[in-house]
Amino acid sequence: MQLSIITDEISQDLLHALRVCRDLQVKTLELRTIDGENIVFHSEERLARIQALLEEGGFRVCSIASPFLKSPLWQDDARGSDQEREWWILQRSFELAKRFNAPLVRAFSLYSAWRSGMASCEAKSP
Repeated sequence: MQLSIITDEISQDLLHALRVCRDLQVKTLELRTIDGENIVFHSEERLARIQALLEEGGFRVCSIASPFLKSPLWQDDARGSDQEREWWILQRSFELAKRFNAPLVRAFSLYSAWRSGMASCEAKSP
């Protein structure tokens, strides 16, 4: 078992997050958002730079924290394009996991609007 850190929990600035991880002697990272944008939406150029920084620092990636299913797909107003976008996000997440040798892709269990509604119902129950 290894301790890992989600880089954006330290900072959106990857260089700063990597310095903190180095100082803490943590070499295993989860990638979620960098510079305010989820890793799946970064360009090829930015991904190459991220990968180079990780390799230079001797870091490894344990998980890609994708925004897959962070969407209200079950709602009546969900469009086919929303579903297509979610499948694209999932596929992109798998591609990035392979690229960064990450054994895991993290996803959501649908958007929190449904859960907050359920919590409200449960709170009202006797």
